[in-house]
Amino acid sequence: MHEITGNRESVLMLLKDTIHHIGMDLPKSKSAGMKSLGVKNETQWSHQRDQIIQILKEGYNQEQPKELVGIRGIIPNERAIDSWYSPRNRVVALFQSAMDEFLEDHLARLAPKSKKLGLKAPTQLTVTVDVFYKTPPTTKGTRGVKKLGEQFSPIDPGWAEVAWEKFKILLNGNHKFISHKSPTDFCFPMDDEVTIAIVGDWGGGNNAAQEVAAQIKKCSPDYVIHLGDVYYAGTEREVQNRFLNYWPAPDAPGRSFALNSNHEMYSGGYGYFDITLKQFKQPASYFSLSNKNWRFIGLDTGYVDHDLNKEQVDW
Repeated sequence: MHEITGNRESVLMLLKDTIHHIGMDLPKSKSAGMKSLGVKNETQWSHQRDQIIQILKEGYNQEQPKELVGIRGIIPNERAIDSWYSPRNRVVALFQSAMDEFLEDHLARLAPKSKKLGLKAPTQLTVTVDVFYKTPPTTKGTRGVKKLGEQFSPIDPGWAEVAWEKFKILLNGNHKFISHKSPTDFCFPMDDEVTIAIVGDWGGGNNAAQEVAAQIKKCSPDYVIHLGDVYYAGTEREVQNRFLNYWPAPDAPGRSFALNSNHEMYSGGYGYFDITLKQFKQPASYFSLSNKNWRFIGLDTGYVDHDLNKEQVDW
């Protein structure tokens, strides 16, 4: 996770400029968008482009300062914090995911040159929001969030390609929910004496997450359960690079479990259902672990945000 993607002003400034850029329908951006969305005619392109713009604008507006609430009727995001921008907004989280992916690829391209010149490793370099622009914005000093349609700086064509690949997720539906056939499905026995480690909001792949993983390993738990949230949007790439690569797996296979959460669902849940569950040999997003004294029941309150779907209620 890069510092720039945790900066609220930089994220929203780039989001505003990207919306403006999409609306201009420039040839390179249009070509990247049509390729990502799989559209071949102008009518379909115009419709889906306008859909994306509307979705992005709604996400942008929902993240405006609280003082604008009374004027524009916007409900602010109460989960955003000063130390690291982590909005409870699917669009902005997915946008942050796209930003991080672009930065990782950008720094990877710098690696050979940096090594040759004896510079710091690219991952240690400080990057600014300017890297996303073909021509850096002219605003001096600390960049504040500007209104849509104000001064615009052309964004980098490479950023446009990465952004479109993420934006197509906004038009896709969620992954199919995996349901039980019998009430005894997804129920697993435990020994009567076990050690269980439970960790949540862990999927960042940062130093803090790695230190937590080291502490878990010291306990040598029989089971490790993740309560959910792989940042920023639980994409397949984030699941692999920020979650599974650092997961403190127990010695015995089949002892890792993960719950679904809102961040996993920001990208439709495909990374969670197709990668995490398969890696953990976990059949579904809800389960029960029990012995003669205890029962741990894991429920999926992410597929339907803050709620249980009918399948789980029946189970």
